[in-house]
Amino acid sequence: MLVDGGDPDVHASVAGYRPEFAANSRRDVEIRHLLSHTSGVSGLRTVP
Repeated sequence: MLVDGGDPDVHASVAGYRPEFAANSRRDVEIRHLLSHTSGVSGLRTVP
């Protein structure tokens, strides 16, 4: 519903909303990539 209303801009960088997201070469990931599961970002964390 938010996207249909135009907010957020799906072509905007996620890092524009969450600057810490830009770490580890993820600065070019757009919101549309997260919504379509094509960002390449895994939800798994590594355990030391």
